[in-house]
Amino acid sequence: MGLDLGTVGLAVLGLFGLGFAYLRFWKPANAVRQMEKDLPAALFSMASYDAGVPSEMVLASVAAAQPEPLRSALGNVVRQIRAGVPATVALSRLRPVGHLSPLMDRVVSLLQAAHQSGADLSEAYRRVAQDAYAFQRLQSNRREAFAVQKYTLYAGAVLVPAVLGLLFSWGSHATSASTEYASAVYWGLQVYLVAFGVFSAAFVAVVEGSYGRWQFKAAFLALLALGVFHGVRLMAA
Repeated sequence: MGLDLGTVGLAVLGLFGLGFAYLRFWKPANAVRQMEKDLPAALFSMASYDAGVPSEMVLASVAAAQPEPLRSALGNVVRQIRAGVPATVALSRLRPVGHLSPLMDRVVSLLQAAHQSGADLSEAYRRVAQDAYAFQRLQSNRREAFAVQKYTLYAGAVLVPAVLGLLFSWGSHATSASTEYASAVYWGLQVYLVAFGVFSAAFVAVVEGSYGRWQFKAAFLALLALGVFHGVRLMAA
């Protein structure tokens, strides 16, 4: 059994889905991740200013020294404050739209509370920066603890379809099963491999807390599994 039109169509659809997932989910999620990485250092820079300096001046000065995308995000907050928007409302714009970020949510909530209470903002920035660093270490330790499971799943995306492709090819030659039965097994295995890729990506996303990137990983792992399956099956035919 060679590559039929249905399989080719599925592969083409998968490639389009992979490109869409990259542009719609992976790139924005990477931008959020970079912003999370740079945020604690920016907060420590804010903490170095005297208590009497207006918050918009502090934010504007620090924003100019930050890499993208944090520079644009802080700059947007400054423009909102200068336009008359309350600082607590303007700070809420730091939350990424359409992407989960527990760290950004936590930082924004703490900064909003500090502005509402009228506390010394330089000390508040320092405390929030320390909290952000601690939160990042916690996430990093969690990813390291589940690294074995993650890479086992990634290896399974290659080994499982390779074994299934080999067994299917051998079984097709060794048995006299009906065409309908062989076709059902053929498509059933492909559905299983796609589901395997999707659930593997979802598990890794939950473990790492990288919810914004799991769609791309799911599309990639599903296509990888199908590619290995058909490659091994055709070579063993």
